[in-house]
Amino acid sequence: MTNDASGPKVKGVAFRSVLTVAEEILGGETVERVYATLPEDARETLRYKVLHTGWYPIELYRALWAALLEVTGRGDDLVKEIGAASVRRDMTGVYRMVFRVFSPETMFSITARLYSQYYDTGTVEVLRAEHVKARVVYTGCEGFDRTMWVELLGSGEEMLRLAGAKDPRLEIVRGGWGAYCEVDAHWS
Repeated sequence: MTNDASGPKVKGVAFRSVLTVAEEILGGETVERVYATLPEDARETLRYKVLHTGWYPIELYRALWAALLEVTGRGDDLVKEIGAASVRRDMTGVYRMVFRVFSPETMFSITARLYSQYYDTGTVEVLRAEHVKARVVYTGCEGFDRTMWVELLGSGEEMLRLAGAKDPRLEIVRGGWGAYCEVDAHWS
């Protein structure tokens, strides 16, 4: 699970954000138990080798999430909470100002660009972005599993909040178990 040259990748900042936020939410002891459940090569990579700007195998990201869920015994609620908190942590500076200027509808104009900052697999198409609702389709997202899609739901809800949406709700309407996912967003 080290930095393999082939296959889909996730940006190092995603790993760092998940680990930092998990420690803030769950505590250092829990994160240590997460590390302990991982194979040695994955544990060493996550502890010492992941750089914010590097790209790492998507299998390692899935393994991190699986270990978090196994150790905590929690599910989608934790994944969405960490996804949302990671957005709050990562969206600083210019991005934070952009989100304050954008309406929730306009935020979808940068969805594909933001996605490609974290994943090197798949494409994003915004089918519609209207007042209080949108539909986004992700295709070719090789290596994705359900947990990664749930994380994107939590992240997306938080991005909408940053853009001024009230009570954002994202739900998977098709797919969400592999390379394809169709998501509906609603807010007030």
